[in-house]
Amino acid sequence: MRERLITLGLILAALIVAGLGGKAVYDYRRFRTLNDEGRIAAAIVRELKPSPARNWHGREGRWVLSYSFATPDYAIVEATVGVPKERAGKFRVGQRIDVVYAPGEPSLTALDPEQAWAVVLHDERVLIPYLAILMVLAWNALERYRRRG
Repeated sequence: MRERLITLGLILAALIVAGLGGKAVYDYRRFRTLNDEGRIAAAIVRELKPSPARNWHGREGRWVLSYSFATPDYAIVEATVGVPKERAGKFRVGQRIDVVYAPGEPSLTALDPEQAWAVVLHDERVLIPYLAILMVLAWNALERYRRRG
């Protein structure tokens, strides 16, 4: 029974690691698209407000920046991004800012796309659980190896 639980835990941990790795690769590809194909557009800050303290995607001390811009083919794009409190102090409603967007998918935007891939890989919401799961996988593998050897 214990052996089956360990095997089930190992499979579950492998699936979680694969899911987190897949999300990191997906995010990296999106930001790589912005780096390679991105176009700069002048956007207008529509709203700047503190992020709710305990929501699923935000952390305490972050702010939500909403902005909109028009593409060369006159499509209006509205986007929202989370920014640190220190950076939020540099923005105000009505201010013009430069954003980068992907021409084939204008809803894909970023304020700093050249650094976005590093944020994906180093963001503690992705990195810490990923490392914890890897440690559990290693521990389970060692336990299985010790029992057989």
